[in-house]
Amino acid sequence: MITRIVKIICLLGIFGIAVAKTSSTASKSTKQDSVHSQTPKEKAQVCAACHNQTGISTTPLWPNIAGQHKKYLVKQITEIRDNTRQVPEMHAFVKSLSDKDISEIAEYFSSQKPAVGVSSMENLNIAKSMFFSGSMDKRKIPACGTCHNFTGEGLQLTNFPSLAGQHPEYLKKQLSDFRSGERKNDESAVMRSIAKYLTDEEINALADYISGIQKIDSKK
Repeated sequence: MITRIVKIICLLGIFGIAVAKTSSTASKSTKQDSVHSQTPKEKAQVCAACHNQTGISTTPLWPNIAGQHKKYLVKQITEIRDNTRQVPEMHAFVKSLSDKDISEIAEYFSSQKPAVGVSSMENLNIAKSMFFSGSMDKRKIPACGTCHNFTGEGLQLTNFPSLAGQHPEYLKKQLSDFRSGERKNDESAVMRSIAKYLTDEEINALADYISGIQKIDSKK
């Protein structure tokens, strides 16, 4: 009799676990279906707290992403999600995004009207010289515009980002991080091989100038 009671209790326990697992699976499935049914704009809400719904950030150290090339945004978000590029404060927001989510979010922000910056007149000659001519002395630094386009639009085919309208503070940090090696997700170490030769004065001058370059805006 006792043996039968024990068996019944065990069976009830197993049944309870099975029900709990089924309920948990159904709950997860419902949540996933909910995410997948969202529009790209709704999915982009995960980025809005820092980058704004328009993709134009109000905080200088957080980049403007409106109008940025989709391919470049996909690369950066994916690498931050996968910790290939270390940005802990952003990783928390993107770690659960699927490749499809990332593609749709990137498409949404790339379609937004880009920011328009204002160039600083300080050290203007240094900035224009580096941007349009580079420094082909012993350092062999090519002109910035060679890769990022002389209108600051970047080159989508080769995945070089648009820089026009970007916050100068953000540009300064990225150039400094490439120079120090703290940021290292550039293809073939292209940016690191250039930035390591830049002086603080050149970094500051370039960032202040590039921010105000007017790219051709097809979204007017």
